[in-house]
Amino acid sequence: MDTLPTTSTAAKRGGGRSKVVQTSKSSLLLAFFSCVAWLYVAGRLWQDAENRNLLATLLKKNSAQ
Repeated sequence: MDTLPTTSTAAKRGGGRSKVVQTSKSSLLLAFFSCVAWLYVAGRLWQDAENRNLLATLLKKNSAQ
């Protein structure tokens, strides 16, 4: 009788462990997509800043003429 509760406890732990692993996988996937989105937005902001500097330089050059 002592082995029966141990077996059921191990089965419960195994089921819980797979749920934790699944939750970890979904959390990691969500974190990955979050980082990719953050990098995309940062890149677009960087590109926008470069374009603004280029346009400001062209405007100054054309205004001076």
